[in-house]
Amino acid sequence: MIVFGDYEGPLKEAIHYMKFHGRKKLARRLGQLLSTLEIPSVEAIIPVPLSKKRLIQRGFNQSYLLSMPVAEKLTLPLLDDLLLKTRDTPPQSLLAREERLKNQKGSFKINSKYKRIPPRVVLVDDVVTTGATVNECARILKKEGVNEVYVLALARASTE
Repeated sequence: MIVFGDYEGPLKEAIHYMKFHGRKKLARRLGQLLSTLEIPSVEAIIPVPLSKKRLIQRGFNQSYLLSMPVAEKLTLPLLDDLLLKTRDTPPQSLLAREERLKNQKGSFKINSKYKRIPPRVVLVDDVVTTGATVNECARILKKEGVNEVYVLALARASTE
């Protein structure tokens, strides 16, 4: 897992403004921070998807917006519809650790339009706490033949 910083202070504030106050322009700057990190050689960038309901509520997928500057800098395809969130789940931030670990099970799938998935990919998320979401996404990708899944996250939150 490659992480820009801890989920605290100004970084936490910036993420909150982006996600919960609709400040999409912040996502570009935050994504540029992500693009400064050393990323292994991969063939594609994949943002963690939102459910349709959450996407409509928020109006944007923050992981997708964070992924854009990374894909641009690395000149890689951004496969924003490869992974699909198949069911609406409660926000991870509202759940206890044990509930977070179970919440995402079975809630992602591969878009059937993809006949071939690159063997090495970077999965992008905004905040990782228990890793339940990115682990479930990685599990689905590996089940479909991906050999290496690297996780790139803006922030790592403490589970304490």
